[in-house]
Amino acid sequence: MMLKKRLTLNGNVSSVNGSTNFVDGKYYHFYDRMLTSNTPGLYQELLASAENSIVIWDPHYRECSCDVFSAIHKDGIYIEVLTICYDEESKDDMEVFGNKILDAIDDTDVPNCKVRINALAPRDLRQIHWTEWHDRYLIIDNKKVFLVGTSIDAQEKSNKSFGIYEMTENDDINRVVDAYNDYKSSIIDVSGGARGNGYKCFVHRP
Repeated sequence: MMLKKRLTLNGNVSSVNGSTNFVDGKYYHFYDRMLTSNTPGLYQELLASAENSIVIWDPHYRECSCDVFSAIHKDGIYIEVLTICYDEESKDDMEVFGNKILDAIDDTDVPNCKVRINALAPRDLRQIHWTEWHDRYLIIDNKKVFLVGTSIDAQEKSNKSFGIYEMTENDDINRVVDAYNDYKSSIIDVSGGARGNGYKCFVHRP
């Protein structure tokens, strides 16, 4: 993994290789909270590296302020999130989440941006069976896949150590991408009384 561009994020400089707050291996990068109090920067830098699309597969979204998305400056970027509503969140809440992502991205640099949220509804509202998931993934341009040790909120500030691992084997990459697409396509929007298990929301600009 080689990203030469260095970004200034919330006053902290981070780089994938030679990072000031990640201990870098060949494919595994470790944020060691014992060594730094800086905001983790690697996740933001990966978001900024996307040319076309960003996919975030993360079961936990509620604590996210969406500041990590301010690192994105590529116009025309498409962002998709697959997540879970554990409490009483509604489809409107998912639209608010999508708009928070949009609001975090500079509309001067990125006048064209689309965000789609695919979310499992709260358990008591799901009308069809569903198997939940645990791990977090980041998929860049549908070809680079990262297993991420924490959810989005911890990428903004974290008091815990965690790692980000880049998958390199095509079979593993394809397995994650295929599984993501299967889970996403299996969500049926419950809005309007449909027999389903979740919400599908789409926000964009202009």
